[in-house]
Amino acid sequence: MDTDTKSDKPESGGPQVKLSRTKRFLFTLVVFLIFLLVLEVALRVLGIPRTMSDLREDPGLVRTTKSSIRYEYKAGWSGYHAGGMVRINSMGWRGKDFSIEKPSGTIRILGVGDSFTFGRAVDDEDIFLAKLEAMLNSDSLARYETINSGHENVNTVKELRYFKEKEMLKLRPDVVVLGFTVHNDAQIVKNRTLYRRYRRRASLPLRMSESRQFKDIAESVRLARILRAGIEWAYHDELTEVYYRIVLSNYEDDSRSWNACREALLGFQEICLANRIPLIVALFPVYTRELNQTYRDYPEDFRRVHDKLKSVFDGREGVRVLDMLDTLADSGLTINEIRVPIDGHPNRVWHEMVARELYETIRGMGLKPAASEPAN
Repeated sequence: MDTDTKSDKPESGGPQVKLSRTKRFLFTLVVFLIFLLVLEVALRVLGIPRTMSDLREDPGLVRTTKSSIRYEYKAGWSGYHAGGMVRINSMGWRGKDFSIEKPSGTIRILGVGDSFTFGRAVDDEDIFLAKLEAMLNSDSLARYETINSGHENVNTVKELRYFKEKEMLKLRPDVVVLGFTVHNDAQIVKNRTLYRRYRRRASLPLRMSESRQFKDIAESVRLARILRAGIEWAYHDELTEVYYRIVLSNYEDDSRSWNACREALLGFQEICLANRIPLIVALFPVYTRELNQTYRDYPEDFRRVHDKLKSVFDGREGVRVLDMLDTLADSGLTINEIRVPIDGHPNRVWHEMVARELYETIRGMGLKPAASEPAN
């Protein structure tokens, strides 16, 4: 007799719950959102900043003003800014204090420029103007003094207005060093047409991360900021190509930005010539496409931009152009080796090379302390 029996009871101890496909999706979505919320809270508790620029940065450096550049640095401020130790003097500029009246026997060098000249992301003593002063004073009987009037987020047109507004000729400089950063110092107006065209053709993740709504969210939500950084990393080549196109558009002959930039460069030259002050224009090249490349791989389109900038001063007296491209290419250093990883601005190695080139240029000029006479 067959004793095998079949049981109709389910193996589990209770009834099985069956969810529809829609409910399973909603359940998964809720769990995922809860996970994101918990992760965001954890990032805040751990003190992870919203943006990379929040790293090692103390408040109170900038104050809004009615000046031509719409802001100034707070006189007497000291602390960390973009990872570098910064001291603002009584003039509201970076570096040690100095007297308005030039000390007797002093050769004074005035630096003008943007964030590269200001020295964003490096310590005071590592800025090329500070290094230049130390180099010149180490082997000279004359006393050299450098003054750094550089400001972040300005272009050459604003620099000229600020130069006049602050009546910098009253400082009686013996040399003016104008730092010109190729990637943004010619940009007077944003090329919105080219940007909109890029937005229409960009990959979907880039269109999302570059949208105004997503940028606003990333300002306060750390996860959104991390996601945006990840998209920028993943689509680096596409972003670089767009960035290059926009920068190059600023140097087109019919560009409003180029014409205004050219006039500003000539404005500096004419002022310095009228006051018999030598002008040195230092050209700072853009980064190459890949961070592991050297400046020997500099794009040909940008080499032509350098030639165009130098041609502005063809036949002009009292001005020298110091193009840092050749020096950087000869060094064999990669972009990673001359930039601050977090911030992206040049590091102390880059500043050392600029200081060395300026040192050789100024030493070859045979400068002597200027006689006391009023500036025009």
